[in-house]
Amino acid sequence: MGLDNYWQKSDGAPASVEGKFNICGGMLSGNGNNSFRGKIYNSVVESLTGISLYEDVIDNDNCIYIGNILRNAKYSEAKKYSEYDLSEEEFNDFVEMWLSHSMNGHRLVSWY
Repeated sequence: MGLDNYWQKSDGAPASVEGKFNICGGMLSGNGNNSFRGKIYNSVVESLTGISLYEDVIDNDNCIYIGNILRNAKYSEAKKYSEYDLSEEEFNDFVEMWLSHSMNGHRLVSWY
């Protein structure tokens, strides 16, 4: 098993956004619209921001903070922190997904 992350609205209801994101999902998680396979991206996010996707809940303020760092990160920098084969398209889709959720006021919850 491993980490899956789920997006929630501030009231705890499941959150979803429109879009097609080419990111890693799992047996119990989707491809970014409402959830994703967090263990694939944790090393990148934690190395760039100092915040782990393994936190029980990442509130919206921190999601916005992470999004701003991801938006300004270069793919070459993210790739060197990745423990998996992270393509540039996948990284860009991950950033787009993250920004879309954080700008909609969502928070991130971990499950493992």
